[in-house]
Amino acid sequence: MNDLTKYLVEGILQEAETGIIVLLPGGFKPPHGGHLDLAVRYSKLPNVSEVRILIGPKEREGITREQSIAVWNELLIGARNITVQKVAEDNPLLAAYKYIEVAKPGTYALAASSKGEDYERVKKFVQGHAEGSKYHKTGVEVVELPINTRPLPYTGRTDGLNGKGVGSSTLRKDLAKKDYKNFKTNYPSTIPENILRAIYDVLTKKTRAMSESMVLLEGGATGHLAHPYEDYDLTFKDVQNMIDAALGGTLVSAQEKLDGQNLMVTYKDGQVRAARNKGQVKDFAANSLTVKQVEDMFTGRGPIQAAFTEAMKDLEAAINKLSVNQKQKFFANGAKFVNLEVLYPETANVVPYGASQLRLHHIKEYDKAGNVVSEDVEAVRQLQGAIRQVQAENQKTYEIRVTDPITIKKSADYKAQKEELTKIIASLMSIYKLKPNDKVGLYYQAWWKNYINQIAKTYQYTVPENTIVQLINRWSFGNKEVNIRVIRDGIDNDGFKNWVMDFDKKEYAEQKKIANKPIENLFLRLGVYTLGNIENLVSLNPNNSVRQMKGDLKKAIEQIKSFAKTDTTDEGIVALKFLKRELARLQDIGGFNAILPTEGIVFKYNEKLFKLTGAFAPINQLLGYMRF
Repeated sequence: MNDLTKYLVEGILQEAETGIIVLLPGGFKPPHGGHLDLAVRYSKLPNVSEVRILIGPKEREGITREQSIAVWNELLIGARNITVQKVAEDNPLLAAYKYIEVAKPGTYALAASSKGEDYERVKKFVQGHAEGSKYHKTGVEVVELPINTRPLPYTGRTDGLNGKGVGSSTLRKDLAKKDYKNFKTNYPSTIPENILRAIYDVLTKKTRAMSESMVLLEGGATGHLAHPYEDYDLTFKDVQNMIDAALGGTLVSAQEKLDGQNLMVTYKDGQVRAARNKGQVKDFAANSLTVKQVEDMFTGRGPIQAAFTEAMKDLEAAINKLSVNQKQKFFANGAKFVNLEVLYPETANVVPYGASQLRLHHIKEYDKAGNVVSEDVEAVRQLQGAIRQVQAENQKTYEIRVTDPITIKKSADYKAQKEELTKIIASLMSIYKLKPNDKVGLYYQAWWKNYINQIAKTYQYTVPENTIVQLINRWSFGNKEVNIRVIRDGIDNDGFKNWVMDFDKKEYAEQKKIANKPIENLFLRLGVYTLGNIENLVSLNPNNSVRQMKGDLKKAIEQIKSFAKTDTTDEGIVALKFLKRELARLQDIGGFNAILPTEGIVFKYNEKLFKLTGAFAPINQLLGYMRF
């Protein structure tokens, strides 16, 4: 794999950590004010460089790890040295032991009380990692750093629990009852109402069905935009049409997908207001955020605070110059929001654009309940025109512009590229006996049916058709309405039954990536070909942007390699597998030569919006792996 192989196999770098790193493992399903207090108190100790919250995968009464992380993200806004990390172990103490097994050289402590059983566990943990002990690791020192705990007492409740300590079980009961008033008592009174509402929304929202339409531009209150390979309702003929349109430069409504910070803003009661979730859109932006609230929300976040605060200030300065009628037309006093991207050099994610711009995407109108009434792309062009008329497009920090349509040239290698990609589709259709009008979902169904039956043969077992359907729905399409134990009870073969249970716990997610790889890579390669034909990218200096992206990628590869050095442990093995998989994905679509200074493009097909991202997908995964 040329230069990628070099980065994968050359020597492992090790850099010692400075200061004490405090490990705070737990279930946190969900996190509450007591957890936050402990993390913050540790983070403020002068000899602590970082607090690392370790979260295991087990659900508790419907609360998932993903929801837990989302809550922590809200609670930790403004925290400089507290991070969240996923771990494979549900047992907190085991998670801490496993973490130290692969830790970089440095000094570590386990968060705990200074007395009782908690402290006894800490003492054993420290003794077990001392030099000459069973778990000692060269270069890693584990020390005692207990603190006096102070349980956060309930106040303001309606159920007689006032004065008792805040706890996750009570919090989950409040959520189950949809009791927002008591829910708020699980957190300090100093947490702003908008943050509490955001947390409540995270913990009570329903999971959307895969068949739901996705909406433009990810982040904030705007939702998720699908890759074509995520849409199981596309037919193989649709895929062929997309290939032809992309390579031929005829994609409909194509815009560059920008890798900035998403923001939704309105103008209400004489102020620019922002929304980060549906709760802040509802009631015509009654709970939306003022400029000061946005600034306070990101206190201590350095460039992030500056990026969002200055964006709000510049927008307010520009919009204040519009007439009363124009403000009503574009914002309807909180009923309409403009969706935009904040491009700020110091907060670049993957793509460094070298520009300070606010790129306007579209305007959405919402009803009182926060549901979308309409979406208007043309209105943002009118808004930009109005701002330009009053000479307000160039503000103190940002230039305010619309996201222009992009020009995609017909590929110079149109015939060869189309033939290459069409052959991949034809091969998949042939292997699984599919027709052009068959949906892509049937490919996934056929792949999994073949895989399950091949495994069953090794146990001399014929799987009932309804069991196959249940397993495919669970493993391929993410439908877990049927409990795995119910599926298990329908299997009349001990060997296959044990395989199913073990596979469901440990392996199906990795196997799903293998099943998805042919179609996913096809669209990633199509993205590389298409993005190479764009004439008007936002990046001010494309060559410098690519050079910086390659440098950042090399650093990320080295960091993951270092983390994965001890590959005999679960975490080390996982990191190494991840690195190999993502490097293989990148190599499959052209390696370092496929890197371009853009996240991708957004386009419309059959009235649905999709994105093509090319090399951005594996690069984003690699750069993001160590960010927790």
